[in-house]
Amino acid sequence: MIEREKKFIVTSEKAIELKRLAIARKGIAQWYIIGFEELAAKFGVENASECRLRFIFSKGKEKWVLTFKSKPTGYERQEHEFDIENPLEILAFITAESPVVAKTRYVLLKQSNTEIELDEYIQLDVGYKVDFLVEVETASEFKEFEERFGLEGEVAVEEYEKYSNKNIAIKSNLPIGVIIEKVKNAIK
Repeated sequence: MIEREKKFIVTSEKAIELKRLAIARKGIAQWYIIGFEELAAKFGVENASECRLRFIFSKGKEKWVLTFKSKPTGYERQEHEFDIENPLEILAFITAESPVVAKTRYVLLKQSNTEIELDEYIQLDVGYKVDFLVEVETASEFKEFEERFGLEGEVAVEEYEKYSNKNIAIKSNLPIGVIIEKVKNAIK
């Protein structure tokens, strides 16, 4: 699948406004796996530049997803996702060096070819370089959604990688279980 998205850094005031428009929300923690070549081979994925294990908590249910992504080309990149029934085998690849992001995701729009989401980063033991980020993923023209949601502060193509979740992620000293509890508590 090709992922085509733009990112926008928004202020806390704009985030409050956008949260009111949310049609759903979920808690997410995602760990970036270093040295994932063995996993990529096991899942038959080639040319991946990153691998993450994502924990999703929504409506009292837990879900785990393993994702491999290629390097972006402009606003696009290749993505392969796998639902993981038993995450223990994958969790074994998470080390103290594995960066993590914890966030509350507010879904602002979800249509057949468009998703617009506001991420609010959950503070762990180390701060992030950004508090709020909007992602517009669409096959349509971005401008329509930028205007509809009043989005400004677009992350330029040359800065795009800097504001990927992988590069926003921190090296936390908190155990995986504590991070998962923080994610669950953030959406209660």
